[in-house]
Amino acid sequence: MFEYKLEEKKSRFAVYYENDEIGEVSFVKTGEHLLIIDHTYVDPKWKGHSIGNELVQKVVDFAIANNRKIIPLCPFAKKVFERTPAYSAVYSK
Repeated sequence: MFEYKLEEKKSRFAVYYENDEIGEVSFVKTGEHLLIIDHTYVDPKWKGHSIGNELVQKVVDFAIANNRKIIPLCPFAKKVFERTPAYSAVYSK
């Protein structure tokens, strides 16, 4: 089972499997109402498990809880936003 952890001081969510870090998404807080997703990474041996999508979802949930919008500069995150209509409420283009 995957474990997702917010590391707010590092501005990232990390994902672990059996205590090994296997991926992350990092973001930058800009002002009081904006987040920028600048990087998403998943260990290549874990590709195809929707981990990247889950990491982006964690940032979306964080943005909603903190009344923020998101600019997805990371190419992967941008693709996820473009194909997920439910994210339009937090998408700042």
